[in-house]
Amino acid sequence: MNYMGGKWRQGPKIAEFVSKLIRPGMTYYEPFCGAMGAAFRAAPVCVAAGARGVVLSDYSVPLINMWRAAMSGWVPPDVVSQETYDDVKRERETRRTR
Repeated sequence: MNYMGGKWRQGPKIAEFVSKLIRPGMTYYEPFCGAMGAAFRAAPVCVAAGARGVVLSDYSVPLINMWRAAMSGWVPPDVVSQETYDDVKRERETRRTR
């Protein structure tokens, strides 16, 4: 997934930088996991270096809920209809104004 602010292209450089800092027993914290552009590459490097854990977070609650669901076995649809997209967007905008 590519979006403005995504770190997919920078992921390899971020992983390289993190690999020089991480030490056995440390925990890697990713504050803006988003679409996992950096975490996808940095987390395995940290684990290989002996990190005791990896903590991924993001400000977006729906995004974190999606990743939690994916980790629990949910498989996203290949196609989302315009009607479904509009319904979800409308619901999200309604929650913002409450």
